[in-house]
Amino acid sequence: MTTAGFITLLVLLTIGAIVFIEIAGLPGREARKRNHPSADAINLLGWLGLPLGVFGWLVAMVWAHMDPIPIKVIQVQPSESVSDETDGNAGDE
Repeated sequence: MTTAGFITLLVLLTIGAIVFIEIAGLPGREARKRNHPSADAINLLGWLGLPLGVFGWLVAMVWAHMDPIPIKVIQVQPSESVSDETDGNAGDE
């Protein structure tokens, strides 16, 4: 291989690596920009999804653009009447 061919190959490999890094990290950057609560998982799926097949990367990209569904957690305190009834029935058997 000539010197010009070697330099050309080196430049093409460098450009390919830069393009790969930019594309693989794109879902994670989008998720962080949108303050997505699962940004780390999206970033990981983007990095693993591209080399293992494009499907995982596409899922990460769609997930990065989805708005998370807010879930309201309600804590219910047990009433005393329920606990009194269960305590009283324990000795009847």
